[in-house]
Amino acid sequence: MSDPSRSSPGELCVDRGRLVVLDWEYAAIGNPWFDAAALHRQLDIPAKQIATLPAWHAVTLTDFKAGLAWQFGLRKLWKFFGMKPG
Repeated sequence: MSDPSRSSPGELCVDRGRLVVLDWEYAAIGNPWFDAAALHRQLDIPAKQIATLPAWHAVTLTDFKAGLAWQFGLRKLWKFFGMKPG
């Protein structure tokens, strides 16, 4: 979800007093480094801030950089096919 203003009510949930954002376009069980890289690249959240979130404590710098590379590659594919990234 690269533009929070485009979110739908189904993507924003509150769980035990915490805001939870679900991006159904990419919803799946996967590697956390890909999600961490997406937060960094698409929402401009600093990597150091992402590292403080409990879900990403186990993500190494190497894995994070791999996630950024994947994000970059996907953006190139979207551009090649004339699609606008999520």
